[in-house]
Amino acid sequence: MILAALHPPTLFIVTAIVIAFSGLVLVAARGRDNDSASMALWGLAMLLGAAGITLLAVEAALGETAHRAGNVTILAGTACAWTAARLFGGRPPLFALIAAGPGLWLAASLLLGPGSPQALLFLACVTGATYTLATAWELSRLDPMPGRSRHGAILLLALHAAFYLGRALGLLLMTETVWLTEREVMLLMMLEALLHTLGMAFMFLALAKERAQHRSVSRLRELTLLDGLTGIGNRRQFDLALARETELGQRDDMPLALLMIDVDHFKAFNDVYGHQAGDDCLRAIAGAIHGAARRPGDVAVRYGGEEFAVLLPRAEEEGAMVVAELIHARMRELALPHAGSPQGKVTVSIGTAALPPALLSGKGEALVAAADHALYAAKAAGRNRAWMASQLAAAQAALRPAETGLRRAEVAADLARRAS
Repeated sequence: MILAALHPPTLFIVTAIVIAFSGLVLVAARGRDNDSASMALWGLAMLLGAAGITLLAVEAALGETAHRAGNVTILAGTACAWTAARLFGGRPPLFALIAAGPGLWLAASLLLGPGSPQALLFLACVTGATYTLATAWELSRLDPMPGRSRHGAILLLALHAAFYLGRALGLLLMTETVWLTEREVMLLMMLEALLHTLGMAFMFLALAKERAQHRSVSRLRELTLLDGLTGIGNRRQFDLALARETELGQRDDMPLALLMIDVDHFKAFNDVYGHQAGDDCLRAIAGAIHGAARRPGDVAVRYGGEEFAVLLPRAEEEGAMVVAELIHARMRELALPHAGSPQGKVTVSIGTAALPPALLSGKGEALVAAADHALYAAKAAGRNRAWMASQLAAAQAALRPAETGLRRAEVAADLARRAS
């Protein structure tokens, strides 16, 4: 593409118009999503390429100035394409390297002058190939997405770089550059430029569309796992996480702990303050619980109604009690007023349970039952406290499959007898 002696100019102009049109399409289609900047920059890269080809087309009339400006502009376009690929991959632009290629060629042109066209063409081809291969590398680092556009774009870029390097090799082997001005060679170069530009415009549009679809599907999947009121996980997310963590815990020989949390006297809160205030209360409590479950892998969810759950992979029951104490501390910091509660503020009761790795297989329901029994024991003991399942003989029995049907009332009655 960077050839000062190509003629006739009409061939250059036609190529420049098509490339410019492709760039305008990308700029117009950039939209307002996260990829708009990279699409606009890719379109700018094509516009710069078209401008550079136009300058080379009028070199005969404008002389060496048009020659230098055209080559520098085209190299700036390849640098912009590389930067667009970096932005698309979520990486920042490297301004020094953007300017390095065009700047190096311009410095060499000023130093060598018009008497060394072969060396300047060789440098231009190698520089263009370097930017093109760097662009392919950036696209190869993208997170995997559905579709094949990324692979198609990388292939097109690799072929374009090979075309650059083929010209560079020809310049090394030939003692003169007159072969570059032959009509067949010019037609081949312009055809390659057109096909590459149109192909990359299509591929980049397809990449942006595939990513937008992927994000939409991911967001939809995420929304199905979130509670609409509180913004934390919902029961579906809990069930999936429980199945996953019980399997991983057994495989990796790691325990699994669970907290079941219930808002004390929540019906009375709604009766006194109304359901809107009740929703605000649940959102605040969810934030406190989510903030307490701060390890990577911890899962905090709204289990249903005014009940929450926290799943703690790789944690014993003592570790679960630490999280329970942190939740109570955060509730004290919230200090939500509650005229219908004996404490005068919103409190929560918490039941905790844990299973060792040897008992995790198929025991997810038993773990929930144990933590649930401990929760009801905490409420029967006066609320605003946390109980461990290991404190209760009834909750321990819930860990045995044959006795998972133990009624909550029996647990509460047992605890009441202990407290009396």
